[in-house]
Amino acid sequence: MRIATIGTSSISATFAQAIGDVDGVEHTVALSRDVSRGEDFTQRTAEATGNRARVVTDLDDLAGAGDVDAVYVASPNALHHAQARTLLAAGKHVLVEKSATSRRDQFADLLEVAHRSDVVLMEAMRSVHDPGFARIRELLPGLGALRRAEFRLCQYSSRYDRFLAGETPAIFDPGLSAGALMDIGTYCAHPAAALWGEPARIHAEATILRSGADGAGTVLCGYDSPAGFAASLHYSKITSSATPSGIEGEQATLEIDSITTPRRLVLRGTNGSTETIVVDGAGGGSGAPQNMRYELAEFARLATAPAGQRDDDALRAHQQASLDTLAVLDRTRQIIGVRFPDDPWAAQESRTAGGV
Repeated sequence: MRIATIGTSSISATFAQAIGDVDGVEHTVALSRDVSRGEDFTQRTAEATGNRARVVTDLDDLAGAGDVDAVYVASPNALHHAQARTLLAAGKHVLVEKSATSRRDQFADLLEVAHRSDVVLMEAMRSVHDPGFARIRELLPGLGALRRAEFRLCQYSSRYDRFLAGETPAIFDPGLSAGALMDIGTYCAHPAAALWGEPARIHAEATILRSGADGAGTVLCGYDSPAGFAASLHYSKITSSATPSGIEGEQATLEIDSITTPRRLVLRGTNGSTETIVVDGAGGGSGAPQNMRYELAEFARLATAPAGQRDDDALRAHQQASLDTLAVLDRTRQIIGVRFPDDPWAAQESRTAGGV
């Protein structure tokens, strides 16, 4: 599979490493608005990918490129929908970085275009394609009736220092559909959606920054099935926490060391038993290869399947999880009052904290 990339940020560079880790995937084109930045990116990533991709600066040129089968979209969130739509309509498979789009209705629109073009559209949510997440799925039945889950990702961002100094980095700019919820809160919301679907009820609180973006928040998701089950999602880019995630059942609790890269799972029975499960996989420690290889391998498996042999059930499950996640993000933003350009819902009461 010949893949192009959009974006030259650190996440794109990490994805380039994943290209080198997955057999049968070749990096052929890089799109960058700035030629020199694009050339620098392809030079830096050539060793990891195994070849140096050519640089283009125009999306239409990329859409019409004969040496591109698929595109990884890692531009700012606000650009995902328009860029992916152009590429899907041109017959390119698209792997779009999280959050897939600014809103659920935009992703639903992309699914219609992908269906008409008979191409694969998938969100790049590395955690749910990780072998650790597969192990979590396997262990769930042993927990008994599920009652509570807590998924956490709180990582202090160095860009918050710049924000406090008076700048507005892109990650804290709601005009780019950014903020902590869209950047790392989705890492908590997506696994919950993949496991249990869209919740019936949502409650949320957040720290709103002077830019109008959120810096941290907590989302409580209530489910009718399993009956009486609730999942709390805790995320932050302005504080840090080493508290693990977990899923609690009536027979046992599953402690998860990292919701993005599950490598150490501890099963604690209500009878006092303890079992530690170590998951073998990439991305498990400092300096280890990132686990983006798993999402890319799954995307390539689906995109390169012979006609009539694509695993449509798996693809639909991935896409439904993205739809359900975006439904949670949409509703959360409505509750906490974070607005993006062209949001269709009415403006919420401003909760901007003037001193932050």
